[in-house]
Amino acid sequence: MIKHSLVISMAAFFAAVNPAGAQGPRAELNKLAMQLQKSGESDKLSKNAAAQFGLTEGEAIKADGMMADEVTDGIDHEVWLLSKNGRPSAFVFSTEARDGNKLTNRFFLVDLSGNLLQTFRVDGEIKGGKPVHGSGKATKLNVKGAPIQRALQHEFDFWLKGLFRRPPAKS
Repeated sequence: MIKHSLVISMAAFFAAVNPAGAQGPRAELNKLAMQLQKSGESDKLSKNAAAQFGLTEGEAIKADGMMADEVTDGIDHEVWLLSKNGRPSAFVFSTEARDGNKLTNRFFLVDLSGNLLQTFRVDGEIKGGKPVHGSGKATKLNVKGAPIQRALQHEFDFWLKGLFRRPPAKS
């Protein structure tokens, strides 16, 4: 009987110090979903993104984003809240990084609990400061790989903790 009580007490302790637990940052993602539903830009899932993730083209999304000049990490960030039948169903976090004449986009499909379901990268070219249409090559990535987990954590830190943002300009 005492062991059982100890297990419950330890479980309560770990839940208190790590409310996200092993399932990811569920509470913070719930807040982000509510913010996006309220003030996100309404859009539809593109044909290319739908094809990569095996989703339905035209699925309703609510989106937000910040450009590289608004952040300290030098990359563009976007988040999309996917919905089915008017209810949130998943998130897509995406980044775009430019390096000389190369462009790299990363996409992370994440469930509402913060579990990474799928991820892919698109590598393309830039000419004259603009992406070259048709130059992108998509590569599915291993969701369990350490570099992918670090990249996803970076997006969670950006969207859920407000890290990597430039302070507002003083007037």
